[in-house]
Amino acid sequence: WILLSDRIVNTFVADVDARHVLQTYKGWFYVFVTGVCLYGLIRASVRRTERIDEARIATLERYDQLVENANDAIFTLDVDGKFTAVNRAVSSITGYAEPELLAMRFEEILAEDHRDYVFHLLDPQNTQNPTSVREVKIKCKDGRIGFLEVSSRPLSLKDNRASIENIARDVTLRH
Repeated sequence: WILLSDRIVNTFVADVDARHVLQTYKGWFYVFVTGVCLYGLIRASVRRTERIDEARIATLERYDQLVENANDAIFTLDVDGKFTAVNRAVSSITGYAEPELLAMRFEEILAEDHRDYVFHLLDPQNTQNPTSVREVKIKCKDGRIGFLEVSSRPLSLKDNRASIENIARDVTLRH
């Protein structure tokens, strides 16, 4: 493209000074066109990235709503058995507010005769096992006794912290 335009200029312009001026304008024109093309490509890329980010945020918001509005209790525990995340159902079932739960360990809401479940969950050798399901007795904030069917599985987070993901269904009415 550049060589072709150089030949065209050389063919139609005989004056050397005029040719140099025209070559300079031609160079600036190419720089301008290249800049406009790069701007268009970068702008299209940024728009695509923004659309992807908006879609990802919308997906995360839907996921958060799904978890928050679930009828089953969904919570995670760290390797010490401390609550790290809880949904509304955990608060509804236990009677503890979310901030209270996040300051507690799971064993604190378990009845005395069911606290061995936490030790089973936190056993380092258990982290390779598939999902385990067990019914446990809990002591609610108001003193009521309830029963949960808890499905637990180990979960490794991206920052290499181990965690335990739990989904529990209130089965108190079965007892």
